[in-house]
This record gives sequence, structure tokens and C-alpha cells, in this order.
Amino acid sequence: MGGFDEAAAHALGVSDKHLIRLSAHNLIQKISGSEVDATQRYRLLETLREFALTQLTAREALHEALSDTRTKLAAHYAGVIRGFVQDNAADTAPALRYLTFHLDNLRNALRWLLQGQANEAEDKALVMSSSLFSLWLNKGLYREGLEWMEQATAQESGFYQINDLADAHYRAGFLASQIGEPRCQQHFARARELYEQTGNRIGLGRLFGVLGMLSRYPGNQRRTGQLLQISLDYLREIGPSNHLYFTLCQMGYLHLEITGDGQQAETYFLGGAPGCSYPKSHAFATGRKVSIPI
Repeated sequence: MGGFDEAAAHALGVSDKHLIRLSAHNLIQKISGSEVDATQRYRLLETLREFALTQLTAREALHEALSDTRTKLAAHYAGVIRGFVQDNAADTAPALRYLTFHLDNLRNALRWLLQGQANEAEDKALVMSSSLFSLWLNKGLYREGLEWMEQATAQESGFYQINDLADAHYRAGFLASQIGEPRCQQHFARARELYEQTGNRIGLGRLFGVLGMLSRYPGNQRRTGQLLQISLDYLREIGPSNHLYFTLCQMGYLHLEITGDGQQAETYFLGGAPGCSYPKSHAFATGRKVSIPI
């Protein structure tokens, strides 16, 4: 779709007055709110964008200004994504609509950060690509998301927070598993190593829960049960959470496969409900999709 909103323009020092004047001269186009949401958004005409970029790159005196613009935009989008994550809203419909609309800008920001052209750029690229996990997942962009995260994790910079790096490997492993990439095991192994290094029991519980889910597909029920039990042991120490509910649901599905006893399986489905955002009526009975823990 492409485009930008008022917040992105403001991050570059472009005022509402400037936007109105550009729009009045048909240099940018307004996008109706119904197309995305109530926020005013704009598109820059493609011919104008190409002309402006050519002029900026051709004149050496303007290279610094172009670099500064890219750095500011990357910082702006990194801040927006960080806000979604802090509000536990990264996988909500409004966030996904916003991120989908700005996908081209996000790609440009990631590309710029991975070139190391900003302070602590590698760390920002890692966090941004990893925090976009729900977007990669919901849009089926498994390979693209995997490639961004693998570029970001290729060199483990001293700027990285260990748990951020572990989360990136965990998410890269999951995306790799969805497209049959054997290197998913390398990412999962690295995530486990880093989570154990920091004593991150939520991370370990989440990781083993997903490993248990993935092992169900080949029909290895014994191995699945072992992995899910390890996940439960970690997560029950923490208390009720969506991560715990996810693992309990996987235990319920496994029990149904082995025994066919829906009543007994229901004890697993309902066992994680208190304190979770999911409804008490369990996923199996309602047909509700159980989200992958991000």
C-alpha cells in the first residue's frame, strides 16, 4: 500500500501546514481514513519520490541530510513498534493494520539499521525485526521475517540485550519451522542457551511449549508430552498467563489424540484460564484459535 501518516511527517519536522500546502499542490495525496483507520495518511506521488531521491543521492552536499532523515524515520518506527510491544498490543488488529500500511517504510528502516548507520543500529534492527513477529506470522511472510531476523542476529553485537537476542532466535526458529527450514533447530537451541544464561523461565517455558506443539505433527506423542511437561514446570512457577494457557491447550489436544476423552482433556483447557485474556470456554469447544505465544 505504501504511504505515511502525520506522526511520521512530524518526526521529520514537517508541520501540518506543510502537509496542507503539499496536498493543495497535488504533490501528496490524502488517503481516506476508511481505507486504514481514522488517522490521516498520505501517499507521495511515485514520480516525485523518485525525482527527490535522485536529487538527494546525486548531490554529495545533501547526503548527510538524507542519512539524517533515514535515521529519524527508523527511530520513529522503532518507537511505534516498541509502544505496541509494551502495551501487549503487537498482535492486535489495529496494530497489524498500522504495520501492514507502513510495511514498505518498515522494510526501509530495517535495511538502514542493518547497514549500521545509526547509534546502536544493530540492536534496534534486532528488536524491530523480532517485534514484528506477529506481522510476519499473520501475513504469511515467514521467509521475509526469518531473513530480517537472521541478518540482525548474524553478528551478536555488544549492544544486544541477551533476552532480546534470545527472543529473536526463538521467533526466527518458529518462522523457519513453518517453511520446513532445518536451521530452525539451530535458532531454538541458541534461544534455549540464552534463556538459560539469564534464567528466563518464561522464555524457556514458552520455547518448550512451542517445541511440544511442533513435535505433535510427526505424531511423536511421547516426546510431545515430555516437552509440554517441561514447559508446564517452568510456567506454573510464574503463575497464570497466556503462555501457560497455550501449553495447557496443547496438553489437552495431545490427551484427546491419545485417549479420545474430551472430558478429561477439558481439565487442561480450563486449567489455564484464570488470569488469562482468553475466555473460559476452551479453544477446542469454541473453535477459537490458540495464538502462538509471542
